[in-house]
Amino acid sequence: MARIGVNALYLIPGGVGGTEIYLRSLLSALAKIDSTNEYWIFTNRETGRDLVPDQSNFHWKPQPVRAAIRPWRLLWEQTGLPLAARHLDVLFNPGFTAPACCPCPSVTVFHDLQYKRFPQYFRWFDLPFWNFFLWLAVKRSRNLIAVSEATRRDLRRYNDADAVVVHHGVDPMFRTIADARSPKDYILCVSTLHPHKNLERLLRVYSSTPKLPHLVIAGMIIIGLIGLMLDGLTRLMERFKSVRWCYVR
Repeated sequence: MARIGVNALYLIPGGVGGTEIYLRSLLSALAKIDSTNEYWIFTNRETGRDLVPDQSNFHWKPQPVRAAIRPWRLLWEQTGLPLAARHLDVLFNPGFTAPACCPCPSVTVFHDLQYKRFPQYFRWFDLPFWNFFLWLAVKRSRNLIAVSEATRRDLRRYNDADAVVVHHGVDPMFRTIADARSPKDYILCVSTLHPHKNLERLLRVYSSTPKLPHLVIAGMIIIGLIGLMLDGLTRLMERFKSVRWCYVR
């Protein structure tokens, strides 16, 4: 039996996008297939008990820190979390960052390297922290997980580090709705509308390729400067009758 810690300090419910779905789905799937190993889920003050599967080998360990106050969360991750994890066999970090001095081996997940690929979309005063703490996670983790070959290549390019590629799973819900969908065949893109998602290229390729099924884009509403930047993208979508557009809140 292994004692596995899960570092969920980064998670702000409804505020971190796909990495929240990733962790919630992963924990739920682990509960279905593993009743032997023990899991300790370290959460912040914003995240409730609902993150942790209701199973005897899953343990909720709330920490006295708010993820919304990022400097305080990062400080606690480097100090308080290693103390809380001192009895563990391994610490799993699903959200990019990891303790530098952890008493057990760490495994850290990298979903992408946006801060390296698209630094122009990050606030200038945030970038030094992204660079330092993700570099630290790369150097201090026993193993790295990349969710795609592209992320693995970026880790090699920018950090001279390798990773094991473990692709995201597919929620069974997407299979159960197959018979009910309308139109019968379509391409579904679920994404935020940030520029690095490259939806403009998707639309241009779609428009230049004949006889494709409908394209459905479900995206989160973005306000502010980035929202203004996307005005041209939404107008481009409206040019195609076979493109359906909806918002996700």
